[in-house]
Amino acid sequence: MAAQKREINIDDVMNVLYLVMKEFGRLIDEIGKIEKDSKITYSELSELSKDPKFLSSIMASASPEKVGVFVKTILKFMELSPKINQMMNLPPEEKIQLGKKLEEITEGLKQFLRS
Repeated sequence: MAAQKREINIDDVMNVLYLVMKEFGRLIDEIGKIEKDSKITYSELSELSKDPKFLSSIMASASPEKVGVFVKTILKFMELSPKINQMMNLPPEEKIQLGKKLEEITEGLKQFLRS
């Protein structure tokens, strides 16, 4: 059986590269701003985020509505995290579905942050 020829459109690859670099840059920028404002490094924040007392303290000053949206978003993300961690091993259709689910979660969060 002869090997099947596969073609990839360079524009598609460049678009993925663009998206990765753009969003990774935004992520790094936002982490830097949090570190600068809070004087807590990302590593420390990552460890603190596992501490229920820390989570309670950052939510104490927030409105119940904001806490609800925060918790709901975290739970939805946690539900998807096993697939996110293994995304490169997923079949193409599952990757597409996972991407759409993440976009839905972030869109809801974006709408709340804008209100």
